[in-house]
Amino acid sequence: MAQSSDLQPAFVDPECGFDIHNLPFCIYNEGHLSSDAASRARIVGCRIGHWVINLHSFADHKEGLFAEPAKHWDERTKQILPEIRDALKQPTLNAFASLGPEARKAVREVLQRELSSYKGKDDVDHILSPLGPFMSEVENVTLYCPFKIGDYTDFYAGIHHAEGVGKLFRPKGKALQDNYTHIPVGYHGRSSTVVVSDTPIRRPAGPILVPSNSEGTKQDIIVSPTRKLDYEVELGCFVGKGNAMGTPIPISEASSHIFGYVLLNDWSARDIQAFEYVPLGPFNGKNFATSVSPWVVTPEALEHAVGAGVQHPDHPEKLQPYLREPTPGVLNATITTSLTRAEKNWPTTGKLSRVDTSTGLLWSFPQMIAHHTVGGCSLRPGDLLGSGTISGPPDKPIQDGLQTKGSLLEITKNGVIPIPWRRSRGSGEEKEQTGDNTFLRDGDVVTMSAIADHRGTKISFGEVIGRVIASSQS
Repeated sequence: MAQSSDLQPAFVDPECGFDIHNLPFCIYNEGHLSSDAASRARIVGCRIGHWVINLHSFADHKEGLFAEPAKHWDERTKQILPEIRDALKQPTLNAFASLGPEARKAVREVLQRELSSYKGKDDVDHILSPLGPFMSEVENVTLYCPFKIGDYTDFYAGIHHAEGVGKLFRPKGKALQDNYTHIPVGYHGRSSTVVVSDTPIRRPAGPILVPSNSEGTKQDIIVSPTRKLDYEVELGCFVGKGNAMGTPIPISEASSHIFGYVLLNDWSARDIQAFEYVPLGPFNGKNFATSVSPWVVTPEALEHAVGAGVQHPDHPEKLQPYLREPTPGVLNATITTSLTRAEKNWPTTGKLSRVDTSTGLLWSFPQMIAHHTVGGCSLRPGDLLGSGTISGPPDKPIQDGLQTKGSLLEITKNGVIPIPWRRSRGSGEEKEQTGDNTFLRDGDVVTMSAIADHRGTKISFGEVIGRVIASSQS
């Protein structure tokens, strides 16, 4: 295989996180929402540097995608080339993902070959590359949710978050339930409210408990906009090819059912959730919004960012056979969360937390898939799996001056202490400050970004951004 320097097109900054080793897929159209973009066709795209490649047009071009199929491709890949072309003309990634990893790898290989074949001198020369006619600047496109999501399942694989929350709400009981270290615990979320980054998030309302006397010993139930709106730092996984109902996916094959990964913010109303979650778990406290990043990062881009997660409390051999991975499959990325608040005394952008996913996840996505289907549940292309909130270990609550917790619930200890932050000053110096609030306010903007490592090269997930807007109920 060629070295990175041989593959890299000269017009792409290798530090941007979207170089030739990444090539995430997306759905977009050319234009901004402020124009007539909403009425235009949605396009399957792929990002390289600061540009998006129109795969629909490239696949149709006589000298474009698969004009010269690679001789080393297996027969299945060659046979599905017409299906790949058709899938790249669809308004979502579902059809493309349904073709399995062979289709994704073939498209990725062709793009890498074409991009590395031309050595322009600077970022202007991208237009002279073989893909130049099919490229648009990222700033000039509108991005959409990459899949039509049929089902969404949120797991609870972040063991330090689970322990921390357990101690908050059950200080005299078990932090973790007895089943936690034996199975990847999860619940069925609401796919209808999964939205792409930059979609405004309306503050939800619902039944909550409030003190009814000055001592706080009595409580009343009222219906009110949530007073404890929170974010959750998660990774998301989109299913590629599915499985038939009644046919479990073996752990040895589970990774081949993954199309790619995104950042995920599972917005939560902690007071609504606290009142409703016994005995069936979260409902209105979580079903109002889940945000995902628009760039779907492939397993190929992350092959060197997969390994062991949190050491299992029990010996791995004690796991049920259907959960024993041939090799550790936890994805390692560093996720940074910032909070922007449009208030006089708040910094322009306040960094809150940074967490390495491998230090927080007990279970991998292949294990989640194996468990999800062990009873015969059918997964379909475009189904979304969430990792659950990811927090760092309790013995390292702060690293490099930043929190290692993946939610305000943990950072503020359920509203007991105010939100801390760090901001970049004009000189580049960062100074720690203290907020006067414990949960999210209307107008707040939460931004999560993530970087993984590919042999020293940055693989970026981009950002997932959400701005809180006022409740529709008083």
